[in-house]
Amino acid sequence: MLGARKGLIVSAIAGSLVSSTAVTIVLARTARLAAGWLPLAGAAALGAAVSNLRVMALILVIDPSAIVPVGPAASMAAIPFAGCGSPCSAGRRTSPSRKCRRAIRSRSAHS
Repeated sequence: MLGARKGLIVSAIAGSLVSSTAVTIVLARTARLAAGWLPLAGAAALGAAVSNLRVMALILVIDPSAIVPVGPAASMAAIPFAGCGSPCSAGRRTSPSRKCRRAIRSRSAHS
């Protein structure tokens, strides 16, 4: 209905409203078998951003005064996740950046 890319994004965001951990696990297992893992990594990052926003919403419901100390930190955590996840899951990048490839190689060498 939405297509592969949009469907991936929507399902990751919707699933992360319930459990971002479950979404991340499913996407990681799928990425292990898929050739194009970057959109899956992007969707997982978007899920992490949604998780931060979900926690802030719960804080607002339970104890609105607690959002003052927690809100800025949670927002600053959500922004990079969304910023990194959006280009990857939307297909703007087809391969990892040079910096990302170096980090992946480095991690693989230490495993």
